[in-house]
Amino acid sequence: MFGGVVVRWPGSVYLSGANHGVSAVGWPIHQVSFAGDHLETINSFGPENGKLLPGGEGSSTLRLALSRTGTLWSVDVTQYRLAEFKPDGTKLRILRRNPAWFSGTSTAWIGNPTTPPPPQAIAVREDESGYLWVFVRTASPTWRDGWSKVKPGTTEVGFGDISLDKMFRTTIEIIDPSAGAVVARRALDLWVVGAIRGGRVVTYKVDASGPRLDVIQLKLERR
Repeated sequence: MFGGVVVRWPGSVYLSGANHGVSAVGWPIHQVSFAGDHLETINSFGPENGKLLPGGEGSSTLRLALSRTGTLWSVDVTQYRLAEFKPDGTKLRILRRNPAWFSGTSTAWIGNPTTPPPPQAIAVREDESGYLWVFVRTASPTWRDGWSKVKPGTTEVGFGDISLDKMFRTTIEIIDPSAGAVVARRALDLWVVGAIRGGRVVTYKVDASGPRLDVIQLKLERR
């Protein structure tokens, strides 16, 4: 399970991921309760029809966010698809994007020394204006440097042999869901690993002192 969104703790939490319960399997979003001794699944739903086909486990992971009005937004990790749901899981609308840098369905991997990492959605948030901020991990111009320690022909690589922060940067799009239009876009030479309240993001990098997380404030400037 990934990306919990708390509506009311401990009785109403939304999670995304694979849930193999009889009524939940195949659905990527689950409303759950932590009130008892064991996690209880209250409801499961998603953008499609709840089928889980062979090899489709990667589609079970979405990034989630609550709107100002109490609805739930999701973005698929491996495709640029936004969906809005009522609290009970009723689907309200779906918005799709197909830019050249994130077209079709991506894959859940980090590439290799000769292949750049494919795009993946990291987070979605709604701001005070009702705009959606979508954060997508994309290949950095320095992605090859992330594999510089790996010798040609190597078939197994440990995380200590690669530099993930050199592989990724982040493309941010701000979308007006009412108009279905992108109002702003910017690529940051930073690897955003999460978005938190107040228009802030968490970035990851490695410097001379080791791994570091920074919290950065972002805002939309109107011109």
